[in-house]
Amino acid sequence: MKLKIQLLFLLIVTVTAAVWSGQLRNWTLDSFDDFITGEFENTEISETGDIHLTYPLNELAHLDVVQAWSLLGVGDNLFVGTASPAQLLCYHLNQGKLDTLCAFSGGGIFALAEFNHQAYAALSPQGLILKSNGSSLDTIQVRDSLIIWDICVLDYNKIVLATGNGGMIFIVNSQGNITDSIETFDEAVTELKYHQDSLYVGTSGQGYFGVVDIDKKTMFVIHDPPGDEVNEIFIGSDRIFYTSISGSINVAGLGAVSTMIDTDYGFESSLSEMSSNLYYYQNGLNQFIWQSPEPPITKIDELSDGRVVVFGSPEGSIYALDLENYIMSVIFKEISLVADCYPQRDGDLILLTLNPPLLYSLDNEIAEQGYYLSPILKTDINSVLGKFYFIGSGALTFQARVGNTSEPDDQYWSEWSGEYSSNPIEFNLPPSNYWQYQVKFKRSSDLSSLYKTELIYYLSSNQAPVIQNLTIYAPGVGHSKVMNLGMSTNMFTEEMREWCNISGWPIPDNPVELPYKWQGIYWEGRDINGDSLVYEVWIKRDDWREWLKLSDNLKINAFAFNDLYFENGRYQIKIIASDSISNPGIAYLEDTLISEYFWVDNSPPQFKQFTHNQDVLEFLVEDELSRIIECYYSSDGIQWSPLIPVDLVMDSPREKFQVKLSDDYRMIRFYAVDGSQNIRYNYWYIP
Repeated sequence: MKLKIQLLFLLIVTVTAAVWSGQLRNWTLDSFDDFITGEFENTEISETGDIHLTYPLNELAHLDVVQAWSLLGVGDNLFVGTASPAQLLCYHLNQGKLDTLCAFSGGGIFALAEFNHQAYAALSPQGLILKSNGSSLDTIQVRDSLIIWDICVLDYNKIVLATGNGGMIFIVNSQGNITDSIETFDEAVTELKYHQDSLYVGTSGQGYFGVVDIDKKTMFVIHDPPGDEVNEIFIGSDRIFYTSISGSINVAGLGAVSTMIDTDYGFESSLSEMSSNLYYYQNGLNQFIWQSPEPPITKIDELSDGRVVVFGSPEGSIYALDLENYIMSVIFKEISLVADCYPQRDGDLILLTLNPPLLYSLDNEIAEQGYYLSPILKTDINSVLGKFYFIGSGALTFQARVGNTSEPDDQYWSEWSGEYSSNPIEFNLPPSNYWQYQVKFKRSSDLSSLYKTELIYYLSSNQAPVIQNLTIYAPGVGHSKVMNLGMSTNMFTEEMREWCNISGWPIPDNPVELPYKWQGIYWEGRDINGDSLVYEVWIKRDDWREWLKLSDNLKINAFAFNDLYFENGRYQIKIIASDSISNPGIAYLEDTLISEYFWVDNSPPQFKQFTHNQDVLEFLVEDELSRIIECYYSSDGIQWSPLIPVDLVMDSPREKFQVKLSDDYRMIRFYAVDGSQNIRYNYWYIP
């Protein structure tokens, strides 16, 4: 039996006698897919299935707000913009202190930017720009009902605003006056990134990725990717990435602001309906990189080792790209939706989650220690585990535990074993239906890793096979599997189906017609171990003392026998199933199932008591064991006509029939059929 189990190690089992002897089995592995269902702590998994230590994620602060949307680092201060209510917060890293700089009854701060050591915050829909150094606060009024999705400050008198007001980009001076505007021909502008004298933009509606010439007040569309919003642009040390979303919430206009900050809307629940693609842009060329399995991609940034990190949906994963732009690792398997992130000077990456609003620090140094906890692994039946071989490097220790319930508990699960680090490991755990392992990592000169292996072996206690649903069919009817026995069969006709229905015999799922008086048998056999089964078929009449073998070493669950070889009477069929092929010697197990009684009837019906009264001929048809199902007559040698019993129902072994005679009849011929396909012919001369 082969089971796909989420594991990575090679498990070799040494056999003991009797109960545990049998076929050695193995699990096949799918590396990454197998591991990802486990639990990670300061460890990450690569696409090839390697697990090693990664950067620790530490919680800095819990924000007492409903939704946090934007994040900016300025010196030792972290500025946070929130919605519902709109607040500008400042977290002082060196003090571990959180201050509220300002609060508004409505709206939200969806964008932050830095200029000259100050934070610029855009408040929508009030149309305000808030300036703060972490202690003081100034405001710039642009105009009311202005929806600002992003902000970029080029100098004191050139503040660029991305708006949901008809997809316009506004240039604002230090007094809040709009000095220029640029039309993007889309519903909203969602992203602004300034890099090497170029202003890159993302829009919503059609969903463009483009570049704006501020002096010429024009926008050039670089790419119109599939989707309706370019929601994120990231410019790293030498790479530009952007994402497009399909099925996004329309971010244009006042209605969008009330929707985004409405706590009853369930914004995060709608994310599952989106799809998100990641693109790479360089030297005028756009390259599709990846479609996120957990849409949407909410943020992109860069790790201290140069890898680009991609943040996914609520309860989603954090993915990392290698330097060749391939998705290679999952750093964290589950984290709330990352609304924004900001790299610190020391290399740490600060994360802000939307709901619950939390600040995290993703450190720039590999963790000192971590672990990987496997999912609960099921063998389906009681199994014994033996030597445990692993492939790895660095300081690794292993523990395992076993149990007999799908969730670990104190009653039905063992304690964790001791910690082992030398190949091979013998945990000496009792037989069980479930088991689990964990690997602990410690940082050493090289990164601790585990690598993919190919097989895991285990040995299960042998379980007896099970036979059920033993069925005897009518003479001339069998299951199509009997063709594997070399039997001559014919296509099952509608006439035969009707005959089975009339006579009360069951019909197989895949029926065939067998030669005359051959009777089909079918049963279901299964083995929880997945062992190959062989069958014996026996027959016994109710007055015999012994069973008579019809077949042995049968490898299919169907058979047929010729009942012409047996006297009339009540019989039973016995099926014996054995797993001896997979468990040779004395370790094999059997199951036996005996059928209900059925009749073997090889005697045709009898015609009796012919009486002639004027123009009506009356007679009886009787059968010893089976009910009469058909009766026909013919006054010539060409056409046969069916007869209906006098009581109108053909439901017994004794039926009375009548034939209305005609003057030109000289001789009438008859035949009758019983439920076992026996036929009797007869004739009668008309006086």
